[in-house]
Formats: sequence, structure tokens, C-alpha cells
Amino acid sequence: MSYAAVPILASQAAAAGSQAFKGSRKLSVDLFNYDFPGLMAKLAIIYAVAWVFGEIVKISNGLNSVFASILNFFGFSTPTLPQWFVNFYNTGFNGIQYWDVIKTGLILIIFAEFLRYQAASRQLGQSMDPATVASFILLGTTLGALTFPGLISRLTFQQKVKQ
Repeated sequence: MSYAAVPILASQAAAAGSQAFKGSRKLSVDLFNYDFPGLMAKLAIIYAVAWVFGEIVKISNGLNSVFASILNFFGFSTPTLPQWFVNFYNTGFNGIQYWDVIKTGLILIIFAEFLRYQAASRQLGQSMDPATVASFILLGTTLGALTFPGLISRLTFQQKVKQ
């Protein structure tokens, strides 16, 4: 395979991915009356941005030279973040850590999207689909189950240490 074919293959793959995403959105709207792939894309973008900020903190701590090398290769200088943000990422604040805030934010976004779905259903005079409501509950509780037990144990430990 020649290197000249790589851009053509990449554009074909992008077009196929775009068609698949559009098809999955249509299927989701047909089945659930809600665009769950769109919600997942929003959550993935927010998580990816949070991950990049985490990697930048690791660069500033000297822990991730690979990511720094990639940035330098593409002509970007290693960014610096405010010290309060680096401290919050590294040690947290009163038992609350960076990823706790990110995951809690994602749960709030899911809840806000559910409220938007609920309001749109009422406005259209439709009843909410039980499978859609169950899907929102499943997303929120799964992310909550991955977030809150560790957060609660750290907060409880912090209170015991202070006493």
C-alpha cells in the first residue's frame, strides 16, 4: 500500500463512521425517542477534555514525557496551569478529587438531559417511554456507583481525621 492512499482511506473511514453515527442516532430516536448517541458523544468530549487537562498536570509534574513529546512534535509548547489547579488535581480538596468533580459533572449532565427529555415530552403531549427513562437511570446510577462510594469513604475518612 502506498502512502498516497492513506488520506483516501482516512476520508472513507471518516465518511463510514459519520454514516454509522447518523444511523445509530436515527435508530435511537426511533426506539427510545431520544438521541442517546448524541449524549454519549457529549459525555465523551467532556471526559476527553478533562483527560487532556489531567495529562497536562502530569506533564507539569514531570510524570508524562510521552504526551509532552507528542505536543512538542506538533509544535505546541508545554502549557502551564495555575498552581491551585495542579494542587487540586494532585491532592484534592477536603477529600474531593479532580475526577470526582468530573464524574459528578457528567452525572449532572445526564440528569439535565433527562429533564430536557421530560420537558420536551410534556410539551409535545407525549408520555415518556419507560425504556428511555430506564436508560437514563441506568446511565446515571452506573456512573454514580463508580463515583460516590470512593468519594463518600474519603469524606468520611477526612471527618474522622479531623476529630
